[in-house]
Parts: sequence; C-alpha cells; structure tokens
Amino acid sequence: MVKGLIKSGLKEENHSTEAIINQLRQQMPESLRAMLQARLDSLSREARAVALLASVVGRVFWVGPIMAAARTTAGFGTGPLGSMPSLVVDRVVQDGLRQLVRAELAFPRAGSQFSQEQEFIF
Repeated sequence: MVKGLIKSGLKEENHSTEAIINQLRQQMPESLRAMLQARLDSLSREARAVALLASVVGRVFWVGPIMAAARTTAGFGTGPLGSMPSLVVDRVVQDGLRQLVRAELAFPRAGSQFSQEQEFIF
C-alpha cells in the first residue's frame, strides 16, 4: 500500500506513515463520504449504536464483545441501548448487525479467530 502511495506523489522520506494516512483521509472523495453517510443515516438508532460499539473493538469485530458492551450499558439509561432490558438487548444487537450487513457497512467473515464467535469486518 505504501508503495502505491509513493507512486502517487507521496515520498516516503518526506512523510511518516501517520502523515500519509491523514493526507489520504483528507483526500477522500466527497461522493464516497456522502455515500457512507447516507448508509449510516439509513440505519435505525439502535443499529448505529451497535456500529459504534463495534468500532470500539476495531475494524475486525466479533458478536461476543458487542453483546457484552451492550449488556453493560443496558439498564443505565444512556444511549439507545441503555433504556432496554438486558433480555431485549441481544435481539436488538443481532438486528443491528443484520442492518449493517444489508447496508454493506460490515461484512461477515467465513473464518473466525475465535471458534464460537461470528467475525465481521468493516
């Protein structure tokens, strides 16, 4: 990837990897940014909360940590999942993950690093 960036005019000796990544983020086409925003806007409030929890895990994430984080916030009254009973949270998280997949914001992976966990990638 860095070789491609060097070919596009970013010289490795003049820019750190962090500077290259920041520059690429700033150069993201407005059409791509708008498309991603439209997909996020089409999600339910709960699905956006699931996406936020998943983003904390990382680009690759698993259902288990999302469920655990959602259950932790359940009953505390904070955020869209906070006002739900913990028994409802599991169903809402699963539905949120389905919405993320339908919107093509997250993709299920066939293999997983953890045998009992479904793995997704943004």
